[in-house]
Amino acid sequence: MLPRAATQGAPAVRADPTSDDAKYNLANSYFQLRDYGRALEAVLRCSREGEQDGATQSLLGDIYAHLGRTSESEGAFEKAIAKNPDNDQGYLLLALAELRAGNAAAAGQALQRGLQHTPDSGAILWGLGDVCVLEGADDRAESYLRRALDLMPEWRGSYQTLEMLYVQTGQVQKAKETLDLEARVSREKGRLPVAPPEPLKSHVLSAEARREFLQKALTLADDME
Repeated sequence: MLPRAATQGAPAVRADPTSDDAKYNLANSYFQLRDYGRALEAVLRCSREGEQDGATQSLLGDIYAHLGRTSESEGAFEKAIAKNPDNDQGYLLLALAELRAGNAAAAGQALQRGLQHTPDSGAILWGLGDVCVLEGADDRAESYLRRALDLMPEWRGSYQTLEMLYVQTGQVQKAKETLDLEARVSREKGRLPVAPPEPLKSHVLSAEARREFLQKALTLADDME
């Protein structure tokens, strides 16, 4: 969610071990490497003032979420949101933390709060689409995910999440159209070829299929820029 070069943090800390920016970069580097334990150790080395920074609180919340420490994650994200209530990332990250903990209703509430501040946020609409899939509201999920794609055409996850929904619900033509659109945008940007969607499954998503959808969506969210 907070992409930075994973090799820059440690040298910066050695050069200036008192710098909160360097400690943040080191923590974020470990986070990008999925080393959440070391990421937590690094971010907690920030000064009291540095730890209260909104970006640091967001990173701390994300680390706690990946460690399964939901209550602490919620507290960190709420602090980040309070510092910048118009930043859609705070609400999305809070919602993703709730989804990791299995709290779809709480995730939806967080996203609706964010929507009041940033109604044209593709990230928040994408999150709402994921919540709707979990709740069995596939038509609403499609609406949210299509709007998210319109607002975030540069992010591959926008296409892939919508493709997943179409594939899982057996909407063959829509899945193909979305895949073709993604392929065209990828060619225009000089990206690698787009992988075809998985084989079609069922027109009615089972609870297991919805959980599988969530896990794939969370993986995409980890790579969101």
